[in-house]
Amino acid sequence: MRKYNSFEILRALYERLNKILEEGMQRKHIMMDTTPDRRMSTWEPPIDVYENDESYIIEVELAGAKKEDISVEIAGTELRIQGIRDIESSYPAGEYHRIEIPRGVFERIIVLPDNVEQTNISARFDKGLLVVTVPKKKKSGRKVPVVEEDEEQNHDTA
Repeated sequence: MRKYNSFEILRALYERLNKILEEGMQRKHIMMDTTPDRRMSTWEPPIDVYENDESYIIEVELAGAKKEDISVEIAGTELRIQGIRDIESSYPAGEYHRIEIPRGVFERIIVLPDNVEQTNISARFDKGLLVVTVPKKKKSGRKVPVVEEDEEQNHDTA
């Protein structure tokens, strides 16, 4: 059985806590960096994707963004949602202790399935939520009747 030294345990905790605090301070400097490259880094907004019988629905959380700063485009099988959430007005003067709300340029690419009607995609933006509706193609084809072999022979002899 190993004997524990209380002083060693406290010292290990102290060193671990210092390391955590140092890492936190380094992150604070990164988050507070005001260089254009750092402020304008691209982020991905959170999305919900679901479907019903007629369409796929993509909801994108963009609180604080303006409708005119959002772009929805389709290229091939990719739906690209991009834009900017304004930075300058988002950071009033003051000392920040935590910055978690992403600002700047955002982009989200969703690969669509093959069964979509690309020409009828619609998007609406209301209260910070972008809702993109992607209609499904109408199922085409016809039902083929299945007959028994005896029925088929009776039709051939008639």
